[in-house]
Amino acid sequence: MRNVTAAGVDPTGRYVVGNDVVGQDFRPVLWTDGKPRALPVPGRSVEVTAVNAAGVAVGLVEDGRQEYVFRYQQGASTRLRTPPGNWHVYPRPAINAAGDIVINAEPSGKSGGEDSVVLLWRAGSTEAVKLPLPDGANAFAITDDGTIVGALYRKGVASAAYAWDQQGKGRKLTAPAGETAAGYTARGDWATGGLWPSRSAALWNLRTGALTRLTTDGPGDAVNASGWVVAKGVLLRDGAAVELPLPGGQAGLAVAVSDTGLVVGLARTGVDGAANPGPRVWRC
Repeated sequence: MRNVTAAGVDPTGRYVVGNDVVGQDFRPVLWTDGKPRALPVPGRSVEVTAVNAAGVAVGLVEDGRQEYVFRYQQGASTRLRTPPGNWHVYPRPAINAAGDIVINAEPSGKSGGEDSVVLLWRAGSTEAVKLPLPDGANAFAITDDGTIVGALYRKGVASAAYAWDQQGKGRKLTAPAGETAAGYTARGDWATGGLWPSRSAALWNLRTGALTRLTTDGPGDAVNASGWVVAKGVLLRDGAAVELPLPGGQAGLAVAVSDTGLVVGLARTGVDGAANPGPRVWRC
């Protein structure tokens, strides 16, 4: 594997997932205590996106016109079934400590998020449950207590960030006057995402509802239980950027951060930062 990038880390920092990019296709990798394993490839392209503290990984398979969510557990890859019909699942599955998995799905040929449903596979199950969320609800994360974090979409654009329970009761997450918001991931009491049109990263406390606007060009992509945020390759701790040191000529880009302070990401080299010397970890 020659073009591997990290994609995520579990809360303990023991498990890291990533992918080798081959043309437009993916080949999944799981590191356990730093040792890599190539995961099964049951289709043309298999992308692993997340892993929990039990080492259960999830991702997406694409094989021609067929696409579906998979779960990797105890050495085996399992296809997770969608409801009857042709569905497009997007953007990527999320998993919590129990092994519950969520993703959005919309009828094939549709786009924009307004015709989508939110699917939940409970731990160990291969059959999806449609959650009774409002029209236009998109889910991007599931916390350990089962809270769904995401956004409400109108005409293909996120109008507000939300946290829902699995019965469909929602709490709108705070946004400054004149701005819209979307929540993209969550961990413990914290959720992160973005604010528009300012393009700021946002950090919400799910317990108190408080919003912190982070000064960075782009939304938050990852968060840990201490409220550290990764946004556009930058690690933000208490709102301040943390340097990720690398040898001369290389730039460190963060992708995800564990509760133990293990940051996973990659190094970039070259004038435009296009070369990929491979995945990296930092301990903070």
